[in-house]
Amino acid sequence: MRRSSKRERYCKETLDVVRDLETGCAVGAHSERMRLERIEVIAADPAAPPDVRAVFERILPEERFHTRTFAELAGAEALAATQGAHDLGRRALGLAP
Repeated sequence: MRRSSKRERYCKETLDVVRDLETGCAVGAHSERMRLERIEVIAADPAAPPDVRAVFERILPEERFHTRTFAELAGAEALAATQGAHDLGRRALGLAP
């Protein structure tokens, strides 16, 4: 039996809540925020190799832009409406209890 990819596991929990542009952007905003948090941790980790930190520091502005833009396009109502599905997606990835 093939184990599903992390992307498939996250999407399985989140794509059903996409009803329109706003909820689609909200799912994107949640996903981008999740990615941004990991990138920030690696960029700030003094134990990470300097070249790895440099790459992650370089992409931070773009990741922050993506996160902010998706959230602005979504709006607070859609972000709140999709939070539960995002939480399920995080659990499917093993990123939340």
